[in-house]
Amino acid sequence: MKLAMVVLVLTLAIDVEAQNTAAPPTMSSAVRFGSNPRIASHLASLRVEAENGNRQAQLLLGGAYEYGLGTNLDYRQAAEWYRKAADQGLPEAQGKLGLFYLTGSGVERDYRAALNWFLRGAAQGDVGAQVNLSYMYCRGVGVKRDLYEAFRWMSKAADHGLPIADSYLADMYEQGVGIERNFAKALKYYRQAARMRYGPAENGLGVMYLCGEGVRQDFDRSAKWYRQAMMHGSEVAEVNLAVAYQYGLGVTRDRTEATRLVADAAARGSVLARALQLPLAEASWPSFRTADVVRDSCLMPSSAPKDAIILIAKETSWSDRE
Repeated sequence: MKLAMVVLVLTLAIDVEAQNTAAPPTMSSAVRFGSNPRIASHLASLRVEAENGNRQAQLLLGGAYEYGLGTNLDYRQAAEWYRKAADQGLPEAQGKLGLFYLTGSGVERDYRAALNWFLRGAAQGDVGAQVNLSYMYCRGVGVKRDLYEAFRWMSKAADHGLPIADSYLADMYEQGVGIERNFAKALKYYRQAARMRYGPAENGLGVMYLCGEGVRQDFDRSAKWYRQAMMHGSEVAEVNLAVAYQYGLGVTRDRTEATRLVADAAARGSVLARALQLPLAEASWPSFRTADVVRDSCLMPSSAPKDAIILIAKETSWSDRE
């Protein structure tokens, strides 16, 4: 029986200022790429195969418990079945087990064990393990911080054509994380991910057009990409579009619309948007940067107030949602 397995990878906040300041990673901070409800209807036969030692069935049964497909959600049971498959060398299960140790889901949080399982899975080409390994090296979680290793593993993950990996690799090229800044390559990978309608990458393109990074500065295109990213679930793009309305960058200046967009993003869980609500209400845009914002602010030309620092936010992860 061949069933597609749910891919689960952690989002990566590339913040070269913050190391271990963010809250410990949790499963609710993860990005899930769909689910497979068909697993639920095959649960009985999967269990038989899993108990007979079929490692693929063990992986899928772990997924059933992880997502509550045809059974109660049970991280402990999920971890047990992932371990059985991981012990048999299945890279997807090794990446999953690493995630459970990293987040303390169904097992006691153990960064060393997480690193071990991610390394094993990543070496065999599991993209989830590669992305999460990059996260650990980038943030110095359970391992000495090493931006070069973070970049190296994200580069391998991007070889699989997964939009989230392309987008994170673009972030690294755009910001110079573990590699020399290269706007041309950042644009390449953002565009690859944007073709798959991946919101964070579309938001990244909006930022590059706003700041004129590797492209001719174009506020209209910037706002267009923010709108596109919003359609595909990016709350950070919604905040950036609010910035555009606040200052009239590519759109007609409209502080009421800016306030509405920030309020909407805040209602959907964006900590960044919530931080902006009070200053917006007071009609004074803040000139600040927090660990939640993963690139430097950039000064805009004459179309913005001379002393205004425009907040440009890239997609964040662990700390931007509650």
